[in-house]
Amino acid sequence: MIDRVQPIGWIQASTSSTLVPGSGVFLAAVLTFGVLAIVFQTISWLAATQLDRLILGVAYVVGVLGYLATGDLALVFAPPTMTLLWLFVGQRWGASTGGRQPRASGPGGRSHNGGDDDTGLDTDQLDTEPPDHDFSDVGGMDDLTDTLHDRVIDPLTDRAVYDRYGIGAVNGVLFHGPPGCGKTFVASAVAAETDYNYIEVSPADLTSKYVGEAANNVAAVFETARENEPCLLFIDEIDAVAGDRSGRMNTSEQQMVNQLLTELETQQESDIVVFAATNYLEDVDDAILRSGRFDERVEVPPPDLAARAEMLRLELADAPVADDVVIEAIAEATAGYASSDVTLVADVAIRHAIADESPVEQRHLLQAVDEIETSIPDWLDRYEDRFEEDLGRLTADEPVPFADLPGMDELTSLLDRRVLQPVREPEGYERHGVAAVDGTLLYGPPDAGKTSLARSIAAELDRPIVEVSHDRFRRESVDEPADRAAEIIEDAREAAPSVLLLDDLDDLAPASNGSRATRRLTTRLATLLPTLDDVLVVATARSVEDVDIDVLHAGTFDERIEIPPPNPATRTAIVRDGLPDGFLAESVDFDAVAEATEGFSIRDVRHLADRVAREALRQETRITTQRLVGAAAEVTPTIGEWEPASTEGIDPDLFPERIGPPR
Repeated sequence: MIDRVQPIGWIQASTSSTLVPGSGVFLAAVLTFGVLAIVFQTISWLAATQLDRLILGVAYVVGVLGYLATGDLALVFAPPTMTLLWLFVGQRWGASTGGRQPRASGPGGRSHNGGDDDTGLDTDQLDTEPPDHDFSDVGGMDDLTDTLHDRVIDPLTDRAVYDRYGIGAVNGVLFHGPPGCGKTFVASAVAAETDYNYIEVSPADLTSKYVGEAANNVAAVFETARENEPCLLFIDEIDAVAGDRSGRMNTSEQQMVNQLLTELETQQESDIVVFAATNYLEDVDDAILRSGRFDERVEVPPPDLAARAEMLRLELADAPVADDVVIEAIAEATAGYASSDVTLVADVAIRHAIADESPVEQRHLLQAVDEIETSIPDWLDRYEDRFEEDLGRLTADEPVPFADLPGMDELTSLLDRRVLQPVREPEGYERHGVAAVDGTLLYGPPDAGKTSLARSIAAELDRPIVEVSHDRFRRESVDEPADRAAEIIEDAREAAPSVLLLDDLDDLAPASNGSRATRRLTTRLATLLPTLDDVLVVATARSVEDVDIDVLHAGTFDERIEIPPPNPATRTAIVRDGLPDGFLAESVDFDAVAEATEGFSIRDVRHLADRVAREALRQETRITTQRLVGAAAEVTPTIGEWEPASTEGIDPDLFPERIGPPR
């Protein structure tokens, strides 16, 4: 009988020969080649030669030969296993750029260029022509354009002068500020002003899921800029391309950032200026912000009143507009809007006019304002000072005198007697052995006017005001409130005679102690307040009991005065002050309005007046009692029924001048 032949009999027959190694040797060789392939693809210059792929192929050959020689199935599965590891490492940490499948060009122009250029960005699709708009199309942002002329455009267009003085042109400009405020538009306008070619890229143009491709895209963009010198290259949302690297970053992202850093350093020898934009400077990698890469950092804030008015004029320039349109009124109504919001208001108003087959009228613009809200509500606190006048609020930087606070005559008279007179005439008190007033605590419900009155005290005394508040800490991104408060108090000391405002003292130094940072702040206030000389300390709080006892006894709150909710006379005065002239009906029953606004805070009353005024302007109708009372019914009172401090058992004659219960 003939013996059955094994599938690998021609080699197995000679396994006894010393020339054929065992399965262990073959397996070790496969694993060695596999590990080398994995390591080589993480080294960029070796990966570029694709040596890792060649070695991985050798591992397969060795595995097949080993199986034929020994019959060990482990040699069949070892090469695919190493391939899986090679792919995994390549996706996470690899530097190879040659292993991607070709992709068809998409709508955005991202495709392979063919030939030796293996990047995902089709640079032929980049528009390099100078923009067709310049600074004449940048509505109202005169301060910004003047800054760019002085710091960017003049050095670029008159290099000889700046080189003679050893200054030279700028290498890069970083715009920062809220979205929709014109960073991209202004950057392209700079290119037109300098007659530079212009290239604009976004994170979508540069980033890629394929290892190494993002770095190649960055290199390709800068190479295109060099081919089109002089060129202004604008990188939008640079924080998405080169963000803060304190967090985890994969290899592809690291390669992209490193390539960008390299290009920014080497482009200094070229006639290229790089502009970039971000919302927050702190989101950009520190290495990008380092000197020599972005010499100029320019903030692009939301448009102020004048800028909004100019933007509206530009947007409406080509549309038929009624003669009685008041652009300034619409500019005031769009306080807090981004530039893109203002542009949208004009566009929507034009559409309303087209629907009515009429010129653009005031009612179309007001209707558009009602339909469109600001797109940057979270930014308004940061730019509070820029919008204070526009929004009709009192500003901390420019306190108003008592006479400009509508309906608060009783309170201001009380403060004049109890606080201002002792401060103005300390000698008269000292002659009678009575110490002058070092400070006062104004307490009462929220939005009753405490902070406004506190700031007005500074205006009446003609003193600078320095403020400590949690709002300020948030605006300044303060990590250690106690240390910052000490710095601010020192500022007040140096500015003496001055007024130090401790707004919401019951939050700064609460009786309940609070967190560790709050306890440190409380201790610092209790220590520093008694050391102030010629500084009037004015604090606000919801109640005296909510303030830490050590701060209360720091010797700076000689007077404690309750500021109650606005009374009927105050509410009526605020409503009158907030309504436009000429729109009130002949007979408005303000007693009925005062009754309808019972429990309203000052902010509630202002909101009511603004709302009614907008409706009257839009509808071009008179403001009647019925309209005011009806609108008041739709507002939820902020204060409601405020419970004043109890005065039971205390002779009222002991406090003849006090507004509200005594403390």
